[in-house]
Amino acid sequence: MKQSKLLANLVSEGVLDPDVRDRIVEQNRQPAESDPIGIKILAGIGGWFAALFLLPFIGMIADSMNSGIGWLVSGIVLLVLAILLRRKTQSTFPGQLALAFALAGHLAAVGGLVEGLSNRYEWVSAILAHAVVMGAVYPFFNSGIYRFIGALALGIMVTLWVIVELDAFPLIHALIAIETLTIGILMQERSRHPSLNPLFVAAVCMLPATLVFMDVTQMDSWWHSSFRGAIWPSSLIVAAGLVTLFVRIAGGWGSLRRPWLLAVVLAVILLGLFTTPGILVAIGLLGIGFADQDRLVSAIAFVFLPVFLVFYYYTLHVDLAYKSAVVTASGILLLALRWGLRQLQPAEGAS
Repeated sequence: MKQSKLLANLVSEGVLDPDVRDRIVEQNRQPAESDPIGIKILAGIGGWFAALFLLPFIGMIADSMNSGIGWLVSGIVLLVLAILLRRKTQSTFPGQLALAFALAGHLAAVGGLVEGLSNRYEWVSAILAHAVVMGAVYPFFNSGIYRFIGALALGIMVTLWVIVELDAFPLIHALIAIETLTIGILMQERSRHPSLNPLFVAAVCMLPATLVFMDVTQMDSWWHSSFRGAIWPSSLIVAAGLVTLFVRIAGGWGSLRRPWLLAVVLAVILLGLFTTPGILVAIGLLGIGFADQDRLVSAIAFVFLPVFLVFYYYTLHVDLAYKSAVVTASGILLLALRWGLRQLQPAEGAS
């Protein structure tokens, strides 16, 4: 019996959840890990070099055409070639060559669109062009690396636009709210489609990175004083997201009757009032990584947590005893959260 029919029978009999069936099918579509890692690295380097040798030829064709239309057409051609090559084979070398074509085509298409749009708003034109190209290619080019780089680049471009062009510190809070909301929405998915994983990882990377920049702006010797403001709005945003996350992990708002969860929620609220949002984000990412057994998210949290602790000690002009108390409270919160999540695991296994 074919796998598809077997899975369909299991779903019809109620033995297998449809979401689990979809995940099994998607996993089986992934290429087999057959080649040694050294061969894959060499094949990838060869693919990049092959693309680099083709780019000057494409550039000459683009320059011979009118304005930015040449770059736009060349970019579209490269993107179409990348999509076709990726769909035709999943081997290492063609896959890396397709990735190189996709990245080069993306840059060429974005450059052509920006040149064709009004030069009065270059940052806005670049952001919109990047978003349009990425949105058009994202569903068709099945490469997690391309999707991650595209989503991460969009966040970086918007952040630079706020800093360089607008010079508006309050908009940093809006960026943090959007990044927090994106993580929350993707976390709500019962069985997140694999195509959304790069977007989730990009949001997980951008949120602490944006908060690191916010901490840097609070240092007199590192940033000009005009781009500065209160950080408490971001603390409230992150604290609200953290409370929602912990309640969701515990099983819903009805779980607030559990004493340990109520204590964790109160601790988060207090930390939101007295500490920086970066520490709260690191705690939240540790909770996500532990609850979902996601090593990548846990690794990102472990990287950023000491960074936020160092910034907290050296950027805020408050009493050392106050800082020590907040750091101690953060550690106690992590221990309480870990204990609570371990309490949930036996119950979930029994159900």
